[in-house]
Amino acid sequence: MTHVRQTARLALALAIGFVLVYLTNSAPSYLGPLEPVIIPNQTLFVAVSLILVSLFWLWRCGYLRRIQSKGRVAAFELVIAALLLVTLTAYFGLGLSPFNLCIGGGGGFACYPDLQGFLRGLLNLMFIVLAEEFFFRAYLMNELGQILGVGTGVVTVSALLYSLFHLPALQVEGFGVVSALGFFQIFIGAVSLSACYWYTGRNLVAVILLHAYWDGIGALLLIPNVQHYGPILLLLGQLSLPAAVLVITHRLWTRLSGGAHCLYANAR
Repeated sequence: MTHVRQTARLALALAIGFVLVYLTNSAPSYLGPLEPVIIPNQTLFVAVSLILVSLFWLWRCGYLRRIQSKGRVAAFELVIAALLLVTLTAYFGLGLSPFNLCIGGGGGFACYPDLQGFLRGLLNLMFIVLAEEFFFRAYLMNELGQILGVGTGVVTVSALLYSLFHLPALQVEGFGVVSALGFFQIFIGAVSLSACYWYTGRNLVAVILLHAYWDGIGALLLIPNVQHYGPILLLLGQLSLPAAVLVITHRLWTRLSGGAHCLYANAR
């Protein structure tokens, strides 16, 4: 009976999330000149709504206190993540670019003609990243963990759901079909983020940092030779590699701290 309630609760949360995602990806072109004004505000509204929905379900399910790992290992992982991103930025030849008002990275770039539009886009990006992480990682993976109980299953199912929710944004304009390369990128990115969250003991802040770096690399940085690397190499270098290093760091910390604890106990 408990699993039935959890599954029904999950289905309802996914239905609400799908409606919100559909709203944010439905661009009413019939608005004409009003579209550039309506759509950014609509995106922000949907992102904030998804955050509030996620927080409600986290509170309702009792997961709110365990969505973020604590202690020295969590802080150490954040330091490692920051160092990795700085190193990768230097490796890929990125440089500060305040004159290019562009936002993007994982799914492409969007450039703005003025600073006001750029700041609005940056604000939307921040809220979208928070909304996706609260819903797909903090709530969804904790709920799936209670239902499935197997880490690989939780990571795979959450990544598939994340990718399916992004299908409207992956449609090729004028054709109505989904870009296979775009879907592959989103799925690999989702696997990287989900595995990082699950196997670092739920370090949500670290995952948010990686997600924001991947999605918003063009916000403050310029990639002069992005065509040389290609989207897949950038995806693996900017997201998958840091995620794997964080998981390995967590495992090593756990093993070393466990071994030190055993030595201390034996000495006593």
